[in-house]
Amino acid sequence: MNNFYNEPPFAERLDEIVSQIKPISSVIRESFINEILTCYFGNQYGVSDAALPFYKKMIQNLTPKEIDYLLRLLINKNEEVKEILRKSWKKQLLTELIESIMPNIKGNDDLTNIYKQFLKQYKITNS
Repeated sequence: MNNFYNEPPFAERLDEIVSQIKPISSVIRESFINEILTCYFGNQYGVSDAALPFYKKMIQNLTPKEIDYLLRLLINKNEEVKEILRKSWKKQLLTELIESIMPNIKGNDDLTNIYKQFLKQYKITNS
């Protein structure tokens, strides 16, 4: 059964809460980013299309420290990212994720280096 219709109100509320507590506390940063990525990429059945805009907004609004953590997490989740790259719709989501954080990476040498490492590791071309 498709239960994706239950997700949007929770995603919306989380987005409201997160927008009020910037930056995310270091105590919950790891859990928060892990959960946002899990929800953003969905499962083998898909994603909640109505909740996706909220996840995208939360990802776009990540601070440089949070982006650093996100990129390092993706670099270290080798098998999970390879699985994402095997499915065209998830690969498209990954491309959109990378494009959405680009404005926050530009001008930050540390983030640029981690970003380049990520692209190189997964043989992703920079558009």
